[in-house]
Amino acid sequence: MSTLLGRMQSRFSRFHEVGDVDQQVKMNRKEIPQKKTIASLDGVRAIACFTVVGYHINLITRDTGIWDPKASSFGHAWMTALFLSGFSGVTLFFVLSGFLLFLPYARALLLKTPWPSLRLYCLRRALRIVPAYYITLALLLLFYDRSYLQLQHLGHIGLFLIFFMDSTKDTYQKVEGPFWTLAVEAQFYVLLPLLALGMRWLVHRLSIVGRGWVLIGCLCALMVWGVCIRAWGIESEQLSGQFYDAIQVIRMFLYGQTGKYLEDFAVGMLLSLCYVATQHPKGGYWAARLRQWSYCIGGIGLLALAGMMWWNTHFVFHFSPWEFLNTVSHTYPWVHEWLFACSYGACLVAILYGPNHLQRFFSWKPLRSLGNVSYSMYMWHFPLLMIFMIQVGYRLQNGNGLIIYGLYWLYAFLLIVPYSTLFYQLFEKPGIALSAKIGHRSRPLAEKIELPFSGEGEERTQKSKITVDV
Repeated sequence: MSTLLGRMQSRFSRFHEVGDVDQQVKMNRKEIPQKKTIASLDGVRAIACFTVVGYHINLITRDTGIWDPKASSFGHAWMTALFLSGFSGVTLFFVLSGFLLFLPYARALLLKTPWPSLRLYCLRRALRIVPAYYITLALLLLFYDRSYLQLQHLGHIGLFLIFFMDSTKDTYQKVEGPFWTLAVEAQFYVLLPLLALGMRWLVHRLSIVGRGWVLIGCLCALMVWGVCIRAWGIESEQLSGQFYDAIQVIRMFLYGQTGKYLEDFAVGMLLSLCYVATQHPKGGYWAARLRQWSYCIGGIGLLALAGMMWWNTHFVFHFSPWEFLNTVSHTYPWVHEWLFACSYGACLVAILYGPNHLQRFFSWKPLRSLGNVSYSMYMWHFPLLMIFMIQVGYRLQNGNGLIIYGLYWLYAFLLIVPYSTLFYQLFEKPGIALSAKIGHRSRPLAEKIELPFSGEGEERTQKSKITVDV
């Protein structure tokens, strides 16, 4: 009889093993408030911003004849590959957004922590980006590009106000070139809670392991969707016939002018899910392996970035000793964003799980400070660079190219960075402070987590929440 009872108890324990884990998570959640800032990602944000700033400096100096991207030497080709791949800094921004904004949803979906408040999410996103953006838009319309103040552009200004300026040729890269990326970001902010709710419906009855695999499948499907929509959007621009107008309307919402970049956001979301999974006690093995292999994963990411930079140069200028690229060049417009995103994702794994000295570099206070003002710098660097080009660059066009190139960077650090810092203090910080105040009133209870970036993997309790300001 005792043997029979023992077998029944064993089977009952195995049957409820997953339930016990979920219950333990809920008990841990009640222990302490949660708050944890991933400081190193502020440094990554600064690097992403300066990558974009450098890209625009390189474009300006190329277009004004300071340097020639088509020079035939192999070393010069690598310089061109590096200089003209800075647009991928935008890709890194999208990956970071996907990672940070999906974190609370990943916890709720995988670990069944409290579901993030939609009201709080919307308020914080709006307070984070809208005030500074509207003020920038108003100043640019008044002092930089007054043509949009004419009556025929009234509808176009409406698209700027609702963050839909990436949808038409009349507003894409108008007023201020990089604004279109803010439209992509804002549209992702709207879509993210809907995606999370859809995933919740799929996984709410599953075990923690089942939830993990289904969520991975959902995010991989989102990547495939992003790549397929990009391919369709590129091809649909060339279509004609009786359904042309209807197709272009659909294209405006699903693709815009250059895509909605869901494949980039999905890479960040997948990384976020893995990050949350390795904080769970059941994920300790994988957290240890990722720490062990962080350098290798980061090295693969850097090599992949170098390969993508070279492929980009080959696609644009058709200069490469690697003839095999000719056979796959037709796929570049479809997959390049996703491959850049995966490369950056591998680098982020190395940063998140890497050793302490790597963490310290990206958490360096001056670098983090630049990351904090990256939003203002991103919005203002291009018009300020254009002013310098018109007032100074053209007059020095026949001078020493290296000196002129250095002057652009000196101007960026001595004027653009201080201006962006001032703008941040005046117009961004009040919104961030109000957002933090609202969040403090609604601060959720949190769980006890294992920090994969601590270097030792010990379990700690943190009285802070994840910062998701992007």
